[in-house]
Amino acid sequence: MVSEKVIILLATYNGAKYIKEQVNSILNQEYEDWTLYICDDGSSDDTVRIINDYSSAYKEKIKIIDGKKFGNARDNFLHLLACCVGDYFMFCDQDDVWDSAKVSETLKVMKAAEREKGKSEPIMIFSDLKVVDEKMNTINDSFAKYQGINPNRTNFNELIIQNVVTGCTVMINDELKSLVLQYNNSTKILMHDWWIALVASKFGTIRYINKQLINYRQHSSNSVGAKNVNSLKYYFEKIKNVNKIRKSLEMTRLQAKEFLNVYRDTLSEEDVNAITRYVEIMNFNKFKRIHFYRKNKILKSKFIQNIGLFLWG
Repeated sequence: MVSEKVIILLATYNGAKYIKEQVNSILNQEYEDWTLYICDDGSSDDTVRIINDYSSAYKEKIKIIDGKKFGNARDNFLHLLACCVGDYFMFCDQDDVWDSAKVSETLKVMKAAEREKGKSEPIMIFSDLKVVDEKMNTINDSFAKYQGINPNRTNFNELIIQNVVTGCTVMINDELKSLVLQYNNSTKILMHDWWIALVASKFGTIRYINKQLINYRQHSSNSVGAKNVNSLKYYFEKIKNVNKIRKSLEMTRLQAKEFLNVYRDTLSEEDVNAITRYVEIMNFNKFKRIHFYRKNKILKSKFIQNIGLFLWG
Protein backbone atom coordinates (compact mmCIF):
# COMPACT_ATOMS: atom_id res chain seq x y z
CA MET A 1 0.00 0.00 0.00
CA VAL A 2 1.32 3.46 -0.93
CA SER A 3 1.82 5.66 2.13
CA GLU A 4 0.25 9.12 2.02
CA LYS A 5 1.96 12.12 3.61
CA VAL A 6 -0.15 13.65 6.39
CA ILE A 7 0.77 17.17 7.47
CA ILE A 8 -0.22 18.09 11.04
CA LEU A 9 -0.45 21.82 11.77
CA LEU A 10 0.02 23.06 15.34
CA ALA A 11 -0.51 26.73 16.21
CA THR A 12 0.93 27.62 19.61
CA TYR A 13 0.68 30.50 22.07
CA ASN A 14 1.69 30.26 25.73
CA GLY A 15 0.96 26.54 25.73
CA ALA A 16 3.88 25.30 27.82
CA LYS A 17 1.71 23.71 30.50
CA TYR A 18 0.15 21.05 28.27
CA ILE A 19 1.99 21.01 24.96
CA LYS A 20 4.28 18.09 25.81
CA GLU A 21 1.27 15.81 26.30
CA GLN A 22 -0.13 16.88 22.94
CA VAL A 23 3.11 16.41 21.01
CA ASN A 24 3.76 13.06 22.70
CA SER A 25 0.30 11.86 21.66
CA ILE A 26 1.20 12.69 18.04
CA LEU A 27 4.52 10.87 18.34
CA ASN A 28 2.54 7.83 19.55
CA GLN A 29 0.29 7.68 16.47
CA GLU A 30 -0.23 4.27 14.86
CA TYR A 31 0.08 5.87 11.41
CA GLU A 32 3.68 6.97 10.95
CA ASP A 33 3.89 8.89 7.66
CA TRP A 34 3.24 12.33 9.10
CA THR A 35 5.15 15.56 9.67
CA LEU A 36 4.26 18.04 12.40
CA TYR A 37 4.68 21.73 11.58
CA ILE A 38 4.53 24.20 14.47
CA CYS A 39 4.21 27.98 14.34
CA ASP A 40 4.36 30.00 17.55
CA ASP A 41 2.48 33.29 17.92
CA GLY A 42 4.90 35.15 20.20
CA SER A 43 4.66 33.09 23.38
CA SER A 44 6.06 34.62 26.56
CA ASP A 45 6.23 31.34 28.49
CA ASP A 46 8.39 28.25 27.85
CA THR A 47 6.54 27.14 24.70
CA VAL A 48 9.25 28.12 22.20
CA ARG A 49 11.98 26.31 24.11
CA ILE A 50 9.83 23.17 24.36
CA ILE A 51 8.93 23.03 20.67
CA ASN A 52 12.54 23.72 19.68
CA ASP A 53 13.66 20.84 21.90
CA TYR A 54 11.17 18.53 20.18
CA SER A 55 12.26 19.73 16.75
CA SER A 56 15.91 19.05 17.61
CA ALA A 57 15.09 15.58 18.92
CA TYR A 58 12.85 14.63 15.97
CA LYS A 59 14.38 16.55 13.05
CA GLU A 60 12.60 14.55 10.35
CA LYS A 61 9.19 14.61 12.02
CA ILE A 62 8.81 18.00 13.72
CA LYS A 63 9.48 21.29 11.92
CA ILE A 64 9.24 24.88 13.14
CA ILE A 65 7.68 27.48 10.83
CA ASP A 66 8.62 31.10 11.43
CA GLY A 67 5.70 33.48 11.56
CA LYS A 68 4.85 37.03 12.44
CA LYS A 69 2.73 38.06 15.39
CA PHE A 70 -0.79 36.95 14.40
CA GLY A 71 -2.68 37.58 17.61
CA ASN A 72 -5.16 34.76 16.96
CA ALA A 73 -5.26 31.05 16.17
CA ARG A 74 -7.21 31.54 12.93
CA ASP A 75 -4.47 33.46 11.13
CA ASN A 76 -1.74 31.25 12.55
CA PHE A 77 -3.46 28.11 11.23
CA LEU A 78 -4.12 29.68 7.82
CA HIS A 79 -0.45 30.71 7.63
CA LEU A 80 0.63 27.16 8.45
CA LEU A 81 -1.73 25.74 5.85
CA ALA A 82 -0.32 28.05 3.17
CA CYS A 83 3.29 27.19 4.05
CA CYS A 84 3.09 23.39 3.95
CA VAL A 85 2.95 20.82 1.16
CA GLY A 86 1.42 17.36 1.51
CA ASP A 87 -1.42 15.03 0.59
CA TYR A 88 -3.61 15.63 3.64
CA PHE A 89 -3.70 18.26 6.37
CA MET A 90 -4.81 18.05 10.00
CA PHE A 91 -5.16 20.81 12.60
CA CYS A 92 -3.91 20.42 16.14
CA ASP A 93 -4.57 22.41 19.32
CA GLN A 94 -1.77 22.79 21.85
CA ASP A 95 -3.52 21.45 24.93
CA ASP A 96 -5.39 18.29 23.88
CA VAL A 97 -4.38 14.62 23.72
CA TRP A 98 -4.93 12.58 20.55
CA ASP A 99 -6.05 8.98 20.54
CA SER A 100 -3.29 6.81 19.07
CA ALA A 101 -5.59 5.85 16.17
CA LYS A 102 -6.72 9.41 15.36
CA VAL A 103 -4.66 9.84 12.19
CA SER A 104 -5.23 6.30 10.91
CA GLU A 105 -9.00 6.37 11.60
CA THR A 106 -9.46 9.77 9.95
CA LEU A 107 -7.31 8.84 6.96
CA LYS A 108 -9.30 5.63 6.47
CA VAL A 109 -12.53 7.64 6.13
CA MET A 110 -10.79 10.16 3.87
CA LYS A 111 -9.57 7.41 1.53
CA ALA A 112 -13.03 5.84 1.41
CA ALA A 113 -14.53 9.22 0.47
CA GLU A 114 -11.91 9.66 -2.27
CA ARG A 115 -12.69 6.23 -3.68
CA GLU A 116 -16.36 7.16 -3.78
CA LYS A 117 -16.05 10.74 -5.04
CA GLY A 118 -12.71 10.71 -6.86
CA LYS A 119 -9.28 12.09 -5.98
CA SER A 120 -10.13 15.50 -7.43
CA GLU A 121 -13.04 16.02 -5.00
CA PRO A 122 -12.41 18.55 -2.20
CA ILE A 123 -13.02 16.57 1.02
CA MET A 124 -13.17 17.35 4.73
CA ILE A 125 -13.37 14.74 7.50
CA PHE A 126 -14.14 15.57 11.14
CA SER A 127 -15.05 13.68 14.29
CA ASP A 128 -16.46 13.91 17.80
CA LEU A 129 -14.31 14.54 20.88
CA LYS A 130 -14.32 13.64 24.55
CA VAL A 131 -14.46 16.69 26.83
CA VAL A 132 -12.02 16.47 29.75
CA ASP A 133 -10.79 18.77 32.51
CA GLU A 134 -7.24 19.95 33.22
CA LYS A 135 -6.34 16.60 34.81
CA MET A 136 -7.89 14.57 31.97
CA ASN A 137 -10.98 13.60 33.98
CA THR A 138 -14.03 13.13 31.75
CA ILE A 139 -16.54 15.99 31.73
CA ASN A 140 -18.63 14.54 28.92
CA ASP A 141 -18.11 11.57 26.60
CA SER A 142 -19.36 13.54 23.60
CA PHE A 143 -18.46 17.11 22.65
CA ALA A 144 -21.38 17.22 20.22
CA LYS A 145 -23.92 16.33 22.91
CA TYR A 146 -22.27 18.63 25.45
CA GLN A 147 -22.44 21.52 22.99
CA GLY A 148 -25.95 20.67 21.84
CA ILE A 149 -24.96 20.50 18.18
CA ASN A 150 -25.92 18.06 15.46
CA PRO A 151 -22.72 17.18 13.55
CA ASN A 152 -24.77 15.90 10.62
CA ARG A 153 -26.02 19.43 9.91
CA THR A 154 -23.37 20.18 7.30
CA ASN A 155 -25.45 21.64 4.48
CA PHE A 156 -24.21 25.09 3.48
CA ASN A 157 -27.37 26.83 4.65
CA GLU A 158 -26.98 25.23 8.07
CA LEU A 159 -23.27 26.00 8.36
CA ILE A 160 -23.69 29.63 7.35
CA ILE A 161 -25.44 30.30 10.67
CA GLN A 162 -23.80 27.72 12.97
CA ASN A 163 -20.49 25.88 12.86
CA VAL A 164 -20.65 22.23 13.96
CA VAL A 165 -17.04 21.42 13.04
CA THR A 166 -14.22 21.46 15.60
CA GLY A 167 -10.92 22.29 13.94
CA CYS A 168 -8.71 19.92 15.92
CA THR A 169 -10.69 16.95 14.56
CA VAL A 170 -10.41 18.00 10.91
CA MET A 171 -8.53 16.43 8.02
CA ILE A 172 -8.69 17.97 4.54
CA ASN A 173 -7.17 16.91 1.24
CA ASP A 174 -4.96 19.07 -0.97
CA GLU A 175 -7.85 19.83 -3.34
CA LEU A 176 -9.82 21.45 -0.52
CA LYS A 177 -6.74 23.28 0.76
CA SER A 178 -6.38 25.08 -2.59
CA LEU A 179 -9.96 26.34 -2.42
CA VAL A 180 -9.79 27.33 1.25
CA LEU A 181 -6.77 29.59 0.73
CA GLN A 182 -8.49 31.76 -1.88
CA TYR A 183 -9.87 34.11 0.79
CA ASN A 184 -9.16 37.85 0.50
CA ASN A 185 -9.54 39.11 4.06
CA SER A 186 -9.02 36.74 6.98
CA THR A 187 -10.48 39.26 9.44
CA LYS A 188 -13.89 38.47 7.94
CA ILE A 189 -13.40 34.76 8.69
CA LEU A 190 -14.78 33.79 12.09
CA MET A 191 -12.49 30.77 12.53
CA HIS A 192 -10.42 28.65 10.17
CA ASP A 193 -12.51 25.51 10.81
CA TRP A 194 -15.77 27.33 10.06
CA TRP A 195 -14.38 28.69 6.79
CA ILE A 196 -13.09 25.25 5.78
CA ALA A 197 -16.49 23.71 6.54
CA LEU A 198 -18.30 26.31 4.42
CA VAL A 199 -15.98 25.75 1.46
CA ALA A 200 -16.20 21.96 1.75
CA SER A 201 -19.97 22.06 2.04
CA LYS A 202 -20.47 24.20 -1.05
CA PHE A 203 -17.81 22.73 -3.34
CA GLY A 204 -17.00 19.27 -2.02
CA THR A 205 -17.80 16.51 0.45
CA ILE A 206 -17.96 16.35 4.25
CA ARG A 207 -17.84 13.11 6.25
CA TYR A 208 -18.36 12.79 10.01
CA ILE A 209 -16.78 10.13 12.22
CA ASN A 210 -19.03 9.38 15.18
CA LYS A 211 -16.08 8.54 17.43
CA GLN A 212 -14.20 10.49 20.07
CA LEU A 213 -10.65 10.61 18.73
CA ILE A 214 -9.38 13.46 20.94
CA ASN A 215 -9.41 14.29 24.63
CA TYR A 216 -10.48 17.94 24.38
CA ARG A 217 -9.07 19.66 27.44
CA GLN A 218 -11.03 22.42 29.17
CA HIS A 219 -9.09 24.89 31.30
CA SER A 220 -9.02 28.57 32.21
CA SER A 221 -6.77 29.57 29.30
CA ASN A 222 -8.71 27.97 26.43
CA SER A 223 -8.93 30.24 23.39
CA VAL A 224 -12.19 28.57 22.39
CA GLY A 225 -13.75 26.19 24.87
CA ALA A 226 -16.70 23.84 25.13
CA LYS A 227 -19.77 25.02 27.02
CA ASN A 228 -22.64 22.94 28.35
CA VAL A 229 -25.52 24.38 26.33
CA ASN A 230 -27.95 21.90 27.87
CA SER A 231 -28.03 23.88 31.11
CA LEU A 232 -30.56 26.64 31.78
CA LYS A 233 -27.73 28.77 33.19
CA TYR A 234 -26.14 28.90 29.74
CA TYR A 235 -29.27 30.37 28.15
CA PHE A 236 -29.92 32.81 30.99
CA GLU A 237 -26.38 34.12 30.52
CA LYS A 238 -27.01 34.42 26.78
CA ILE A 239 -30.27 36.33 27.21
CA LYS A 240 -28.58 38.78 29.57
CA ASN A 241 -26.26 39.80 26.73
CA VAL A 242 -28.50 40.28 23.70
CA ASN A 243 -26.00 42.63 22.07
CA LYS A 244 -23.44 39.81 22.01
CA ILE A 245 -25.96 37.56 20.23
CA ARG A 246 -26.62 40.27 17.65
CA LYS A 247 -22.90 40.84 17.18
CA SER A 248 -22.21 37.13 16.63
CA LEU A 249 -24.99 36.96 14.02
CA GLU A 250 -23.58 40.05 12.31
CA MET A 251 -20.20 38.33 12.13
CA THR A 252 -21.76 35.35 10.33
CA ARG A 253 -23.11 37.78 7.74
CA LEU A 254 -19.68 39.37 7.28
CA GLN A 255 -18.19 35.91 6.79
CA ALA A 256 -20.91 35.07 4.26
CA LYS A 257 -20.12 38.30 2.42
CA GLU A 258 -16.44 37.33 2.23
CA PHE A 259 -17.45 33.91 0.91
CA LEU A 260 -19.60 35.55 -1.75
CA ASN A 261 -16.82 37.95 -2.76
CA VAL A 262 -14.26 35.14 -3.10
CA TYR A 263 -16.33 32.48 -4.86
CA ARG A 264 -18.99 34.48 -6.73
CA ASP A 265 -17.73 33.41 -10.16
CA THR A 266 -18.04 29.71 -9.31
CA LEU A 267 -21.44 29.94 -7.58
CA SER A 268 -24.78 29.45 -9.29
CA GLU A 269 -27.08 32.44 -9.70
CA GLU A 270 -29.40 30.85 -7.14
CA ASP A 271 -26.56 30.57 -4.61
CA VAL A 272 -25.44 34.16 -5.22
CA ASN A 273 -28.97 35.44 -4.66
CA ALA A 274 -29.48 33.38 -1.49
CA ILE A 275 -26.17 34.39 0.09
CA THR A 276 -26.73 38.03 -0.88
CA ARG A 277 -30.14 37.91 0.77
CA TYR A 278 -28.60 36.51 3.94
CA VAL A 279 -25.88 39.18 3.97
CA GLU A 280 -28.51 41.90 3.59
CA ILE A 281 -31.15 40.27 5.82
CA MET A 282 -31.26 43.12 8.35
CA ASN A 283 -32.67 45.40 5.64
CA PHE A 284 -35.94 43.44 5.86
CA ASN A 285 -38.57 43.42 8.58
CA LYS A 286 -38.68 40.67 11.20
CA PHE A 287 -41.47 38.67 9.52
CA LYS A 288 -39.62 38.57 6.20
CA ARG A 289 -36.42 37.56 7.98
CA ILE A 290 -38.11 34.68 9.79
CA HIS A 291 -39.75 33.54 6.55
CA PHE A 292 -36.36 33.59 4.80
CA TYR A 293 -34.64 31.61 7.57
CA ARG A 294 -37.33 28.94 7.59
CA LYS A 295 -37.74 28.72 3.81
CA ASN A 296 -34.00 28.31 3.26
CA LYS A 297 -33.46 26.16 6.38
CA ILE A 298 -30.93 28.61 7.77
CA LEU A 299 -31.45 27.29 11.26
CA LYS A 300 -29.41 26.20 14.28
CA SER A 301 -29.35 22.77 15.92
CA LYS A 302 -31.64 23.43 18.87
CA PHE A 303 -35.17 24.86 19.00
CA ILE A 304 -34.28 27.39 21.70
CA GLN A 305 -31.34 28.63 19.62
CA ASN A 306 -33.70 29.29 16.72
CA ILE A 307 -36.02 31.24 19.00
CA GLY A 308 -33.04 33.50 19.70
CA LEU A 309 -32.34 33.74 15.96
CA PHE A 310 -35.93 34.75 15.22
CA LEU A 311 -36.01 37.30 18.04
CA TRP A 312 -32.65 38.99 17.47
CA GLY A 313 -31.42 37.90 14.04
